[in-house]
Amino acid sequence: MIQGNLGGFKLAAGRESGVVLLLVMMVIAVLIVLVGQFSYSALLDRKAARNYLDSAQTMLDVASAAEAACEYLDRHAAPLKEPEEMTFNLAGAEIKLELHDEQGKFNVNSVKTPPPGVSAEEAALVFEAVLKNADKPAGTLDSGLDDSVIALVKESPMPILTMGMLSDGGGTGDLGLAPDGGSASPDPAYAGLASFLTVWTDGKINPASAPDAVLLAITGLEDDLRGSRAGQLRDKLLNPGANVPSQVSEAAARAGKWMKDGSDVYSAFISTDRNGFRKQAQAVFRKGASGKFETVLVNEME
Repeated sequence: MIQGNLGGFKLAAGRESGVVLLLVMMVIAVLIVLVGQFSYSALLDRKAARNYLDSAQTMLDVASAAEAACEYLDRHAAPLKEPEEMTFNLAGAEIKLELHDEQGKFNVNSVKTPPPGVSAEEAALVFEAVLKNADKPAGTLDSGLDDSVIALVKESPMPILTMGMLSDGGGTGDLGLAPDGGSASPDPAYAGLASFLTVWTDGKINPASAPDAVLLAITGLEDDLRGSRAGQLRDKLLNPGANVPSQVSEAAARAGKWMKDGSDVYSAFISTDRNGFRKQAQAVFRKGASGKFETVLVNEME
């Protein structure tokens, strides 16, 4: 009897040990799941934090690139008939910058607020002539675009504050003037218009950096875009003593009220790449009262 009871006791004890082992294994399994979920959550948090850090750092890269552009302009500012490209490394980020001289372009807001000495009617005629010239084979705009742009500017109840206000065609989205978010440079349609028009200057134009289409439109010589008069006109405006035909000399005299010596406004398309995290932006720089260039706009591009 005693041996039988002891055997039953051993059997019961063995079953209890199995239950305990099973419970321990279940607890371990639950802990493994919890630890796994915690580790995965921590991994996601680290990735999110890293992405946020990279995103914030790229915006700092854009700001630093804009500051570097200002310093460059303070030392080397000169009229630019063509965009100037720069590439450099900034604390591990690759920076590409395309610098444009805005002072040589026609400010579309001159149609409503012309420079001193210029009437609104004259400014409107010049605006139309600029786009007419740009539509020619020697220009870069698609024919017919000028009518849409002219109507948009004239009908706008407020000044055009950014080129982006032109890009959506007043909400229609069909003018095709927006910068291309995939690169530091504008797309061809935008580049075509942005080569002649601006919104950031005081309306005065630097003849040293002005495209032929702008100079000829201002002086009323737009019908000779492909001839030699654009070069003669530029020479006369930059050097009043230059020997040019009388018609060109008279045109230069008429253009005097539009002219400005030197460039005070530049823009840049900026592209940054840090650890594969890319960002594009457009910046505008204006010479301040101190004589140094300042960043007045940084617009992130989608």
